[in-house]
Amino acid sequence: MNKARHDLETKMTDEIERNRSLQDIIRIKEEAILKQQGEIEDLDKKCIDLERNIESIEIKKQGLERQFDL
Repeated sequence: MNKARHDLETKMTDEIERNRSLQDIIRIKEEAILKQQGEIEDLDKKCIDLERNIESIEIKKQGLERQFDL
């Protein structure tokens, strides 16, 4: 009976350690995901700014082309 109990306690301890390891892995991956989400948001903002700059340049280009045609 004691051997069975000891084996069960050993299995439970192993399972607890495995769960802790998996929780650590999940935490690390969540941190990486959050960091990447921040980087993606920054890149999205830069992309929007660049698109606005392109539109502004296109408008200026069209204005200059009109002036040149006159």
